Amino acid sequence: MTGKIISLIIALICLFITYKYLGGESFFQMIAILFFVLALIWFSEEWGGYSGAWPWVSGVSQIKASPPILLNIFGWIFLIGIFILEILIVVSSK
Repeated sequence: MTGKIISLIIALICLFITYKYLGGESFFQMIAILFFVLALIWFSEEWGGYSGAWPWVSGVSQIKASPPILLNIFGWIFLIGIFILEILIVVSSK
């Protein structure tokens, strides 16, 4: 639960920095990006536990379950990476 709160705080800081330094269009793009990243962190159990078939793919189309911890780690890497890039934008704008 604390990971979700911390990730939300970091995402809100990123949104604030984006709005203040990059403007409105970038703000809405950042919302879309952070929506996906937060979904990786918050719902890694559900995403990782999915296994099934892709009916539109020919041949072998069976999806195997992914380890949820791996999805969670990727979400955190993306979120921290975005946060670092945002900080670099602030530093370079001064």
